[in-house]
Amino acid sequence: MTGPVQIEAFWRRWRHEPDDAAEFAKLRTRAEHVVKEKIWRVVYASADFWKELALFFGSKHDETDVAYPGFALTSLSRALVNARNPFELVQTLQCTLWAVAKVFPDLLETCIGSLNGVFVLSPTLLIHAARSPEGATIYPGGAGLLDETLIQENLVWLADHRNTLKSFQQALAIYLSKDTDKYRNLLDNLRFAVEQLLKDVLGNQKSLENQKDTLLPWMKRRDLHPHVSGMYHDLLFKHFALYQNDAVKHGERYAPEEIEFMIYLTGTFMRLLIQLSKQGQGEPS
Repeated sequence: MTGPVQIEAFWRRWRHEPDDAAEFAKLRTRAEHVVKEKIWRVVYASADFWKELALFFGSKHDETDVAYPGFALTSLSRALVNARNPFELVQTLQCTLWAVAKVFPDLLETCIGSLNGVFVLSPTLLIHAARSPEGATIYPGGAGLLDETLIQENLVWLADHRNTLKSFQQALAIYLSKDTDKYRNLLDNLRFAVEQLLKDVLGNQKSLENQKDTLLPWMKRRDLHPHVSGMYHDLLFKHFALYQNDAVKHGERYAPEEIEFMIYLTGTFMRLLIQLSKQGQGEPS
């Protein structure tokens, strides 16, 4: 057992109910350490970095940041210290990663790895950093393997499908914000992401429900096992599409516990479509 598994097992053994405020304080302290040691010590003298960071922060560039005042006196340190909740902390870290991607892209892999090492130590605050077309993006995280394949790789592969990428990212951002009032929008974004990707890979402008007769033959031409293509077809059209119509479009009859499942299901749908479309490049749809 490693990371969050160890911590959760320890809590269960002692029948411990974690204090969210205390866990957030620990996360913030760990994140500050990573930002200082892995990022600031490399970028501190770069005026370009501080200008980019101010742009993402939406604040005026503070020239004293470049004057090596010590990390604690920088605008970056103040933003981290003043973060009042996980969303504000993640927003600050996200702006930092975007600035790094602009000025020090070679530093991204180290930043992502170090931050994920911090995130796994806070199992009650599921967060995950991943490569993306913007360089690096922070998302709500679940199982590490699923995040790597269904979130990280999808975000990179979807660079050629901008409308799909935008909708998927919006859904993830809503989930990260924990704003349950926007979960209907989240589910709408997931539906649109799948629908738009189908249009792209199948080369038409049909709605989700009207892709039934096109998708199955397209899959068969790519030598997918009949049971897999049939399972995909049934899940998408008999369950996913009907769920969207019944629980989302015609009434808000979904449970908050369903949301993460729908995110990962959508990621699975899109991942297979992208893989098959790459396999069939150069062939007629």
